[in-house]
Amino acid sequence: MQPLATTGPSGHHDSKPRTDGASVVRRARAYTRPTTHQHARGRLLALLGEDLGTYSRSDQRPRPWSWWQVRHRLGGVVDTEAFRAIVQELLAEGLLVDVVEETGDRRMPRHLLVLVARWTLYEWAAARIIAVEGREDVLRRLGVDTLGA
Repeated sequence: MQPLATTGPSGHHDSKPRTDGASVVRRARAYTRPTTHQHARGRLLALLGEDLGTYSRSDQRPRPWSWWQVRHRLGGVVDTEAFRAIVQELLAEGLLVDVVEETGDRRMPRHLLVLVARWTLYEWAAARIIAVEGREDVLRRLGVDTLGA
């Protein structure tokens, strides 16, 4: 971390004494505004780290985030192409798993994004997982590396 700069009341680096003998100083550090990509990535990780809620009053299991829910919550922060790029980046880093899970009825399968660190919070039925994407070592550690093999 860079040391804080000392500046006077005019914003310059020379502290000037006031009439009462005290000087006014300003402490600052270098700051660069996050890029859109950095901001969207941070928001995505923060969302996936939050609890979404439960399935119902009778089924209190926590729910994983669906692709649609995350896109909806991010809103206009990131377009679809950038969102996909961030998801691919997190998959490659081993932080994220992309899961397609059947619903058990006639509804379309759920497309879910799950932080690897939160995988064990959810009850996964291997027979309901249609597809899973992630780094090979991560899928092996989570026990889903033999899916479809």
